[in-house]
Amino acid sequence: TADDYAAGEIAASEARVDAATAKARLTLVLDSGPAFSLGEVRVTGLSRYPAFLVDRLLDIDPGEPYRTERLLDLQRVLQSAPWFANVQVEIERDRARPARVPVLVTVLERPVADVGLSLGYGTDAGPRGEVSLRYRNAFGRGYDMHSALQADPARQIGYADFHLPPGTMGAPFLGSVATRDSVGILGERTSNQGLDTRRIAVAGYRQFLYESVELRVGLTFQNEQAIPEGAERTLKRALAPTGQLVWRRVDNVLDPRRGGVLTLQLAGGARAALSDQDFIRTYAQYQHWFALSPADQLIVRGEAGYTIAPSREGIPEDFLFRAGGTRSVRGYAWQSLGARAGEAVVGGRYLATGTVEYVRWLTPSWGAAVFLDVGDAADAREELGANKGYGVGARWRTPAGPLAIDLAYGESDRKVRLSFSVSVAF
Repeated sequence: TADDYAAGEIAASEARVDAATAKARLTLVLDSGPAFSLGEVRVTGLSRYPAFLVDRLLDIDPGEPYRTERLLDLQRVLQSAPWFANVQVEIERDRARPARVPVLVTVLERPVADVGLSLGYGTDAGPRGEVSLRYRNAFGRGYDMHSALQADPARQIGYADFHLPPGTMGAPFLGSVATRDSVGILGERTSNQGLDTRRIAVAGYRQFLYESVELRVGLTFQNEQAIPEGAERTLKRALAPTGQLVWRRVDNVLDPRRGGVLTLQLAGGARAALSDQDFIRTYAQYQHWFALSPADQLIVRGEAGYTIAPSREGIPEDFLFRAGGTRSVRGYAWQSLGARAGEAVVGGRYLATGTVEYVRWLTPSWGAAVFLDVGDAADAREELGANKGYGVGARWRTPAGPLAIDLAYGESDRKVRLSFSVSVAF
């Protein structure tokens, strides 16, 4: 009944057992019924959102043969949309009317707006708080708005991102590829390692999703004021086309045991097109998880970045590199490794870091780890150093992925630092 014959059934069945020979004979009579074809799509349950949001996601052609997989595909597409908590897709299985049967779609809508509050603490920047608003029908067009105000001692940020209804497009050799478009605006103030920045950014992106590959391309404009301690204030701006490719092949996205993730980024700006410096920013990161045994795991990570430019002057910090902190080189303060401007640590044109970590799971929920991080960021290749950080840590499996609590010694700083991050949403 998966293909064509939606009303197929077992007409008769019989089992005869011969006790003397310990054998059984099964008889099964199948009645396929008529071949079904699909007709118009009827949607029920819509009240908060416009009907065209569903219509643009429908790709069933009236008259096409019935296929169970086609209905499941439609259900998956609608279920992944931001407006629905639950979706059911079915047909009328009337043997007397098998031609162009209606496709019945029933949706359970999500609330139009969600307000969130979260508090957290991380060793990189201290206590933090966030107030967020998600509005799923911005401008009455079904645009999914994500906005928030976030604050911690080192960074204050406000943003609003508008995600347009998802779509699909054809691609050579790939068939149908899912697409997601978004535009956003951001305001940010940071104060860290002697560098104060104030930044306004606007951007637009298109994301392509195909199996284990995500490709995002876009255009961003950034206007930044940088105030390094002991150096001159500078204004920087950049209009930059950007691209990011993520290849992910892991056994569990939230808690990988084996597999790898590759990230490649490319961006650039030109003086001739609203940028204060000619530059091309390149970045690559790869992380791999090895399952040595059911209880033992090895994790390796490497990243490298290079901003090709005559100098770092005029380039916003977002297109340069700093290192150090929880997700970089542990044992060093957050973003404390980089170039110098006066007394401040600022972004440089070069980045290279690496990690080797061994985890032993002592129970299904708790594990212990030992690790070595090494790396640096600088404004010249010959200035890159091998700053080592090593230590031990605890791992706790949570529904959102493992929580890491590490105690790391920074060999260059000769300091021991605790490293962790946790958030609680209300």
